[in-house]
Amino acid sequence: MELKEELEKKLITINKFPGVLASLIIRKDGLCLAFLSNEDKINKDIAVSVASVFNIFEQTAEELKTEPLNYLLIKSQNNNLFFIEVSKDIILVLILDISAEINKIYEESIKITQKIIEILS
Repeated sequence: MELKEELEKKLITINKFPGVLASLIIRKDGLCLAFLSNEDKINKDIAVSVASVFNIFEQTAEELKTEPLNYLLIKSQNNNLFFIEVSKDIILVLILDISAEINKIYEESIKITQKIIEILS
């Protein structure tokens, strides 16, 4: 099985949660390794933009001399962007409806992150 297919299988699991609109596994340079969307209006071209957002927050955390970012949640009026650092170069990004149960999704995301690490090793 190809790497992309294995990664997409993990996204299928997370996309089954209510409120998950899309999920991506991306490199911090914006290259999309895997993408799955439950919404027609969201496509994988968003990978570069969301990588930039994460990188800005990561750089800010470094400048403030805080601990490295493990995850980042950005809430807006209609959606949430949820980032989880998988490794030094890889991020799991979830685009969530405002009604999504973030705690349950976070717990499942941590499990999936571990499986992604295994796949990429």
